[in-house]
Amino acid sequence: MVALPIGFDDLADALFMLLTTAVGFLLGGVVGLVVGLSAGYAYLELLSRVADLEATVNALVREKEDLRDRVETLEAEGD
Repeated sequence: MVALPIGFDDLADALFMLLTTAVGFLLGGVVGLVVGLSAGYAYLELLSRVADLEATVNALVREKEDLRDRVETLEAEGD
């Protein structure tokens, strides 16, 4: 059986690489989570604004129809 020449320095390097890799994956995960959550929050905020605009437009359309009916009523009364 052939023994590989593995010394303390090799073990220390392997442990260092393991730790830095784990820290890198964790930090990458945290950054990804923060970016994903902020994008999701921005999307929900955008949807909220769109819903508010839609409600405003619908209210204006109803008001326009009411005013048109009122004008027709006043014109009919004037004749």
